[in-house]
Amino acid sequence: MSPKIGREKGEKGVGPSWDPMHPFLDTKGLYFQAFGGRRRCLSKSVAPLLAHGYRRFLPTKDHVFILDYVGTLFFLKNALVSSTLGQMQWKRACRYVVLCRGAKDFASDPRCDTAYRKYLYVLATREQQGVVGTTSSRACDCVEVYLQSSGQRVFKMTFHHSMSFKQIVLVGQETQRALLLLTEEGKIYSLIVNETQLDQPRSYTVQLALRKVSHCLPHLRVACMTSNQSSTLYITEQGGVYFEVHTPGVYRDLFGTLQAFDPLDQQMPLALSLPAKILFCALGYNHLGLVDEFGRIFMQGNNRYGQLGTGDKMDRGEPTQPPLCRGGQGGEPARRLLSDKGLALQREWKGTDIGDIWEENE
Repeated sequence: MSPKIGREKGEKGVGPSWDPMHPFLDTKGLYFQAFGGRRRCLSKSVAPLLAHGYRRFLPTKDHVFILDYVGTLFFLKNALVSSTLGQMQWKRACRYVVLCRGAKDFASDPRCDTAYRKYLYVLATREQQGVVGTTSSRACDCVEVYLQSSGQRVFKMTFHHSMSFKQIVLVGQETQRALLLLTEEGKIYSLIVNETQLDQPRSYTVQLALRKVSHCLPHLRVACMTSNQSSTLYITEQGGVYFEVHTPGVYRDLFGTLQAFDPLDQQMPLALSLPAKILFCALGYNHLGLVDEFGRIFMQGNNRYGQLGTGDKMDRGEPTQPPLCRGGQGGEPARRLLSDKGLALQREWKGTDIGDIWEENE
């Protein structure tokens, strides 16, 4: 969509004057498309009018959460309904509320099935009272946990004011949920939470520990990370990629062997050999996609359903370029093609070769 930037003349009528947030307000658009079935129409959905653009969005079992560029997290209630044909449809009568402000990032259960996303973890900044007996306050980062069904906050953990984070991801099962937090300095910290006890009103202390990737490789600054229920992938500021794989089955699907897998040291980072700097990644359950600085897409892992786009169903134990994605035209088109949700949806299209889908969308 083209930006609609309002122009206002100054006192002397010289030069335009506009708010830098206008592009976020006037260029946003939210659409919904259901995959599968005969009707694959694209429909415009109900969207928060006050949102300053759409930085991230996450669908859960019944609702949709949207984070804008000024840190406001919106809660679209009853946004998704099931049709008579068993498909998910957008409910135009849905309503939205502001869940919280000052949010930096948010995450939920990393599995693609929205039925598992019971809680929403929000990384936010809050003002905390300083020294006892004074009126001073200081900003501290915290993680607030909300029920996705109602938007009610059920848990909150606050960190020391010296710790500043910019991203949060989840890994593991409900009873051993690991929260991975990325600091502004590129270090990874983690803590363990038992989700089955979050709805119990009690107070306890959790231990925040430095992740092994930052402990063993202190010279590396992590730029971003992504995860699923059994593995985590880190991209450094230099464009390197490091992997944590926590189960032998997923390790075998990704690398084709169990030779270097250590069940007693699952946090040991594994470096992927790549020809160029990596800018973006998407991680499925047992396969992954990478985009380098030249816009090239690399796929690796399980290819049982043709989800790697290579034109066959042979697994790939190392990064491989799909034939239709060779000769990249730049990083941003490839990034849009290889979105997190797109890679997750490949696991659901079990009866269709992903190569055929890419040919139809050319």
